Amino acid sequence: MKDVKRKYWWVSHSKTHKHQINGSHIWSPKTDKNGHSLHSFDNMTRVNSGDIVFSYANQQIKFIGVAAGGVYSSNRPKEYKDDWNNEGFQVPVSFYKLSNPLSIKLLKINNVNLLATLLPDKYSPLRKDGDRLKGEQSYLSEVSEEFSVELINLISKSEIDSILSNHVSPKDQEEIRQREEKDAEPLSGNELIDRINNKRNKVSGKQKKKRASDDNRFKHPSYDRCQYVKKYAYERANGFCELCAKLAPFNSNTDYGERPYLDSHHIEWLANGGPDTIENSVALCPNCHMKMHHNVNKDELGKDIKKLNELYKFRSNEDEVRYNKQ
Repeated sequence: MKDVKRKYWWVSHSKTHKHQINGSHIWSPKTDKNGHSLHSFDNMTRVNSGDIVFSYANQQIKFIGVAAGGVYSSNRPKEYKDDWNNEGFQVPVSFYKLSNPLSIKLLKINNVNLLATLLPDKYSPLRKDGDRLKGEQSYLSEVSEEFSVELINLISKSEIDSILSNHVSPKDQEEIRQREEKDAEPLSGNELIDRINNKRNKVSGKQKKKRASDDNRFKHPSYDRCQYVKKYAYERANGFCELCAKLAPFNSNTDYGERPYLDSHHIEWLANGGPDTIENSVALCPNCHMKMHHNVNKDELGKDIKKLNELYKFRSNEDEVRYNKQ
C-alpha cells in the first residue's frame, strides 16, 4: 500500500479550542446556516491520520495536534453553542501543549515577510497587514510543508520532533494494550523460543533494518523488534540486573504486566548493525543501562561488554533447564 503523504493544517478555533483540546478532536458543521458547503468545512474530509494540526486561538499557537484518525459524521457536541447546524464532521486529534506558545502578533518583521510569502494564495488562514499577520475568517485551512517547516522552527523544532516521535494513536494504544495482555501470560522457555523462531522466519532471516520514514526531519530512526526476545531476557534475568546482579529498583505495571522494572538492552546496538536475538539481548537496571550508553571510560565499558557477551551467550539446553526449574 502506498504511503499517504502527511498534510499540514491550521485550525482557527478561538471560540471552541478548550472543548476541542480537552475532547481531543476538531469539529465543524457540514454546511452553513443556509445549507451551503464551505471550503474550510469540506477540508475536514481530507484530514488523514498522522497529519499535523496547528491550533490557533487568541492570536497564539499554544498546542500542536496530530490527527489520530479520519473524519466521521458527528452531531454538534453539547458543549458548543447552537449557532451552528447540528450535523457535522469530526476528526480525532491528539493535542500537545507547547512549552512556549508562539504569538503571531509578536513575530518580527523578517519572520512575517517570510511566512507571508509561503501562505496559500487562496483560502489562507492568515493575511499580511502592514508588518503583522492577522487571522482570516477560515476555520480549517491547509498550509504547505514549506510554511509548516518555518513555523515549526519558530516554535521549537526539537520539541515538536519529540512530540511526533512519542505520539501514539488511540488505535495503536489499544493494539499495544492487547499485545501486552497477551504477552503477560506465562510462557515456558520452549514456547518463547518457538515464538522467536516464528518471528525470525517472517522476516526471512534478513537482518532487521531501519524502517523507512516518510519525513525523516520529524522522526527518529526506529527498528523492527521481536517482543519475545525482550520477554525472554526479562524472564531469564528473574528480576535482577544482568550486569550488576542487583535487584530491580522498583516494580512496573507498563512492561508485560507487573514485574521488576528492567530495561531491554542490545549488547551490540541495533544502530550499529547488532541483531535482535537472545544472545545479543540483556535486561539491565536503569543505572547500568545508562552506563552502557554513556560511560566515557572505554576500558570499563569494554569489560562490561565482554562480561555480558560471555555470561549470556545463548545455549539452548542450559536456558531450558533454567526455565524448567522456575
